[in-house]
Amino acid sequence: SRQLGWAEGGMVTRFERAFAEKVNCGYAIARNSAMSALAEAVSISGAGTGLEVICDPMVQFGAIATIYFNSVPRFADVKYDTYLMDPVSLRANITERTRAVIVTNLWGMCAELEEIRRICDEYNLFMIEDCAHSIGATLNGRHSGTIGDVGNFSFQQGKHMTTGDGGMMTTNREDIYHKLFNEWAFGE
Repeated sequence: SRQLGWAEGGMVTRFERAFAEKVNCGYAIARNSAMSALAEAVSISGAGTGLEVICDPMVQFGAIATIYFNSVPRFADVKYDTYLMDPVSLRANITERTRAVIVTNLWGMCAELEEIRRICDEYNLFMIEDCAHSIGATLNGRHSGTIGDVGNFSFQQGKHMTTGDGGMMTTNREDIYHKLFNEWAFGE
């Protein structure tokens, strides 16, 4: 593009639109890394000082993003056969201080996202999908990153699809898209 940085309508915009279309979601927002996308997702989740975000113990990035905002990571167990979050353990770990859940999809497999979504809806919890290892994975015809409130993908050099580094956030919620795109990008 002969431009250093982001410009509306340029290559990044085209990549965002193509990615949203590929995973069949309303919006995709490019970021410099999946880690900063996870942190940004926690920042809009309602979590904050002393509040809890339930994570799985297999991948540390959700807990690190939680700590960025002085929130407390609380760990749900994983299932022995998949190493993905166990919805029964998730439910058992919810407290009055829980505000969000970061569920990791690993090794091209989706966690039990529909059941986790039901639990999040029941308790009014913000659901964040860490999809760094699940580009292209589907569950009952829906792509990873489209069942939670926000999905986060990684394009780091060791991932399924790489741009050398970078990340992508996905959402089907227009309010979240505007919060992520306008408030973070332009301070509105």
